[in-house]
Parts: sequence; C-alpha cells; structure tokens
Amino acid sequence: MGLLRNLLVTSLLLISSLSLVYGHAGKYPLVVSTWPFIDAVRAGWQAAQNGFSAVDSVVEGCSACEVLRCDVGPGGSPDENGETTLDALVMDGTTTEVGAVAAMRYVKDGIRAAKLVMRHTKHTLLVGEKASAFAISMGLPGPTNLSSPESIEKWIKWKDNGCEPNYWKNVLPANSCGPYHPKDPPSSVEGACSMGSGPYHPKDLSSSVEGACSMGSKDPIASSSPHISHKNHDTISMAVIDQMGHIAVGTSTNGATFKIPGRLPVFFLRFLVFHIVSSNFWSFCMASIALEFHASCVLFEESIARRISVSWDGVHYEMLVPRSSWIIELNFRVGDGPIAGSSAYADTEVGACGATGDGDVMMRFLPCYQVVESMRLGMSPKLAAKDAILRIARKYPDFVGAIFAVDKTGIHAGACHGWTFQYSVRSPGMEDVEVFTVLP
Repeated sequence: MGLLRNLLVTSLLLISSLSLVYGHAGKYPLVVSTWPFIDAVRAGWQAAQNGFSAVDSVVEGCSACEVLRCDVGPGGSPDENGETTLDALVMDGTTTEVGAVAAMRYVKDGIRAAKLVMRHTKHTLLVGEKASAFAISMGLPGPTNLSSPESIEKWIKWKDNGCEPNYWKNVLPANSCGPYHPKDPPSSVEGACSMGSGPYHPKDLSSSVEGACSMGSKDPIASSSPHISHKNHDTISMAVIDQMGHIAVGTSTNGATFKIPGRLPVFFLRFLVFHIVSSNFWSFCMASIALEFHASCVLFEESIARRISVSWDGVHYEMLVPRSSWIIELNFRVGDGPIAGSSAYADTEVGACGATGDGDVMMRFLPCYQVVESMRLGMSPKLAAKDAILRIARKYPDFVGAIFAVDKTGIHAGACHGWTFQYSVRSPGMEDVEVFTVLP
C-alpha cells in the first residue's frame, strides 16, 4: 500500500513538472492570421508546435507568406512610382518590445528585418534606406530588386489608365498622372482659417485662444477606402500563443497598390528599375545605394533610346538604354503595417489583435491597441473587435477594414466594415487550418 501511494505521488509530481515545462498542454499553441493564408499559418503552427517562442513562430509564419508571395513580399503591390517596398512589424507581448521596418527597399525579408531591429537595437522603427542598410549589415540577403514582371505590368497598365484610381485629393489636374498642385491656393497668412467675411467679435469665436479656428464640419469624413480591397491591399497580420502561453504578433505588407510615395529626409538618390538593361549598370546603382554614396541616376527622354546621366561621388557618367527602362525616385509612403497598436498589438496578460484594411484611416484610431485594452477591461474578443471597428466607422462610414481578436485563453473572433473578411486559425483541437468568415 505504501509503495502504491509513493508511485501515485511520484506520478502526480511528474505530471505537474511536465505542465511547467510544456506550458498549457492541449490548449496551445494557437495561431491566428488575417485572410486565408493557410500555408503561412501552417508554418507558424509548425514552429510553435516544435517549441519555438511566440516571436520566432510569428516570424516563421509571416516569412513563409513573404517567400511564397501569398499576398506580400517581393513582387507585391507597386507604389505610384512602380516600386515595391516592404513594411513589417513584430511585437513581443510579454516584454512589449517592438521591432519594425518601413518603406524598406532591396531586402526581401521584411519580418526578419523587423525582428533584427527588436533584438539588436534599442529602437522600435527603422525606415527607408537606413533600414535596408541595417538589415544587410546584420546578414540578410541584399541588395535585390523587389519588383517583379507582374508588379511592373500592373503599374504600366495603371499609368496607361491615367494613373486612376489614386490617393490624391483636392488637386489639379484631375484624371491625370500629374504633377499635381492644390486645387485651392493656400491662404496668404500662414495658419489662417477661413471664417467668412467678418467682422468678428469674441462672441463669434468658439475659443478665446489666440489663433483659434473653426472646428469644421461634423459630417462624416471621406476616406481612401474606395480604392482598398483584398485584391489591391496585401497584408498579413498574425498572432501566436506559444506552448508556454506567451503571445506575439507580426505584420508584413507592401501596402496599398499605387500608394503615394512619401519623401524621407535621407540623402538625395534616384535609381533605375530596369526591364531590359545592363546588369552591370544595375549593380552599379545598387552598390551606390548599399554603400550610401551620394548618387543619382537621372533619365532623359530620347526618340529611340533613353540617355541616363549618372553622378556618383562627384564623377559624371552617361549611357544609353532601351526605352523599355524607366525611372523611379526615392519616395516612400508608409501605411499602418509597421505601427504598433494599429496593424497589430499583443499583451500576454490579455491577448492580441491583428488588422487589415485602409491603414491611413485605421492608424488614426490604433484599433488593435483599443481591442487589447477593451479585453483587459472585460470585453469578449467579439465585442472588443466590433467596438474598435465601430469607432472608426462612426467617423469614416465608407472606410474598409477588418480586425481579428484573440484573448489569452484562445477565444477568437473577428469584425469588419465595408467588405467580407476571413481569418485563419490553427489550434490543437483542429486537424488543419480552419478559415472563419466574418460578414460586415
């Protein structure tokens, strides 16, 4: 009897110790992702099932999507100038550490670059050329051209269609590829607000603060969402709960198709994306970028060929290339993909959220931060996701976006506005990835 009792106690202690080592056995890991990115979810699940941390599992899942080009990565959505760039983010929900890259060029591993920022710097976000140089210096392959024949063809058709649709507003000329200028000239007084003909007295003003202006209309605000759809907006946002119950999120995206590039105060540089051109000259321009020389590759129209004037560190070069080549400037626009709290957010004590849609609008509300905080206050994932979407829709009724929410126990839900949303899940109770559909 004593021997049996000892065996029972030993067995209980062993089970208890296994629970400490393997975490929440039977409950985790759990992987949730925007859209039916089944292979990416499988990759994240396999990593977590093999004992990878939540952060590493998210990186494996998002990286699989980049490599497979399921909807993001090299060859993805071109911007207004025809170039493909990458935005990515990874967040550790246990430590709240975040690593992100934005408008990154020449490096195809967006999510791995974001992880390097988190692991090897005290920064949160690196942008543009410096993000590319950092990633390459830390061992990622590059520089490489991120455009593809498909992305270039898509861009050429868009240019042939008068650069429509686009993301400009209140500019002239309309239905054109620009260059654009404001439709209404700015006021001659800096910061002045139009308040009618006057004269005005203090009682007419809504504020006694010097320089106060009219608060404007309370009518709903138009957004860029009519141009956003699953077909022209590629984003994967993924959450993983690992075997220990730790949570992480990651995002990788090329951003909205034909987005306006936004200028960054780095160094002036123009470069060429070639359809048919000398590989030596391509290497020359790419090397000047990687080595951070002050270089410019400037293109001039000719009747049969295009003459390229290149200045590199004070030395001038010229060459002719076929007219099938074109010019793209150092311009960037960044959406909400690399913004913690907007595209994704995680807190191991609460849960996680991932988002997709009109990032220009959504980043103004930090919907994923809102979701996690709502769950912290007791809301279910379903109500928290719906509440965050409604907060945006009240201001922007025509916006398009979606959210998934998952709490620390593994309960998940989604909410959307303006489109039908799908998200993918893999848990121990499933034989394979399952796709859930959410109606607006």
